[in-house]
Amino acid sequence: MDTMLLDATQVAETLNVGVKKVYRMVQAKEIPSLQIGGSIRVPRQALFEWIQFKTTGMMVEEEGEQQ
Repeated sequence: MDTMLLDATQVAETLNVGVKKVYRMVQAKEIPSLQIGGSIRVPRQALFEWIQFKTTGMMVEEEGEQQ
């Protein structure tokens, strides 16, 4: 089962950027994230929707339809 939340290292690998870049993006609120204790986590689905929006300019609805 895939985890629902990604840590900064997993996000960095997904986006092919450095971990420091991920932390800067989170701090700038460029990517969706949440904080659990002292740890930053990015919801997997939100990250993929963010990537979809950034590449197409379209949001993906839950049913798979695009807005």
